Amino acid sequence: MRNISAKAYTNYKSLLKSNKFKNTFLKNFIFFNAGRDALHFGINELRIRKKSTILIPGYICSSTIKPLIKNGYKIKFYDIKKDFSLDLKKLEKAINEEDIGAIMIVHYFGFSNNIDEIYNLCKVNNVELIEDFCHSLFCRLSRNNIHEKLKTTKIYSLRKNFAILDGGALEKKDFVNYEKNQYYSISFKEIIFIFLKLIEKIINFTRFPNLYSLDFYKFKQKIKRFRGEYFSNKNRNLISITKSPSFLLNKYLTDNKYIINSSVLRIRNFNYLSKEIYKISNYLIHKKLSKNCVPQFLPIIEIDKNNLLYEFLNNNGVESIRWPNEEIPSYVLNNRNEFPNSNFLNKKLILLPVHQSLTLNDCNRIILLLENFYKKF
Repeated sequence: MRNISAKAYTNYKSLLKSNKFKNTFLKNFIFFNAGRDALHFGINELRIRKKSTILIPGYICSSTIKPLIKNGYKIKFYDIKKDFSLDLKKLEKAINEEDIGAIMIVHYFGFSNNIDEIYNLCKVNNVELIEDFCHSLFCRLSRNNIHEKLKTTKIYSLRKNFAILDGGALEKKDFVNYEKNQYYSISFKEIIFIFLKLIEKIINFTRFPNLYSLDFYKFKQKIKRFRGEYFSNKNRNLISITKSPSFLLNKYLTDNKYIINSSVLRIRNFNYLSKEIYKISNYLIHKKLSKNCVPQFLPIIEIDKNNLLYEFLNNNGVESIRWPNEEIPSYVLNNRNEFPNSNFLNKKLILLPVHQSLTLNDCNRIILLLENFYKKF
């Protein structure tokens, strides 16, 4: 059995295919380097007054909202429920008490929020609604999706779903004048990226070294922090620049078969894992998928042995994720009474891989590790 990455590997069949399929879904897309650039651009284009407040969920990465804060927008956080759903009464109260210009909701880990009520609430109160699909691209791609009909601003981080370097995107029908149709040829960075993903895959088959051990994770975090500090100091002019999709992104988005198969495999892996894990311990947030949900991860809650389980999985070669982990906004972290659920999920939630590169043998390896963990601890 091989070690298991939290993200999908490069799909070489997609890279070798000719781009015959035209994805009409993309006609209202504008592309950026990252999802936070798409959010920043979208809010600027919506002409939201900087004196008004933007409601943002407390369970979020601080890097997502830093560009908004640095550009003078007023941010107010709200807490979510433990099943990732929204407390509509609290949102309605905030709208009644403050000058709210926009509400951002996040469709966490491929589980779509019930959008009807929040959409109607925003429409009645003349508040812009921004849907964050950074975790949930495949939910948006599913057929007859209600989100297709709603005139909301939608943001994406496509690199969370495909093996690519870039992938920020913004969907808004009124922004079509910014779309670029030309595509770049493959870049040197992308060639290096494909090579590194191949090396990662080979290492995972040999299972040495373990790329997902806690020691290796700490090393990667140091590099990430260094890069973050370097680029935040270097790029003081916070302008979100539109771009064309990269070669790799274009290849994936024009491979309809791969998109459909990816959704099918994610759902299959989730259903198989959730059924077997439920037999071991009842710590699933969602036992079943609702209509149009295509999971990014399988979220599990372990309250008493969370740190032990997280370390056990990673040290045994299954890359599990905590999100947003160290990147949770400091205000939310320092006001636990106001944001109990956001802090609870940040500390107690573990995300298991279900992506399209996983085989059933990989799923069985995850299940076996969980069984061994609860026998041992």
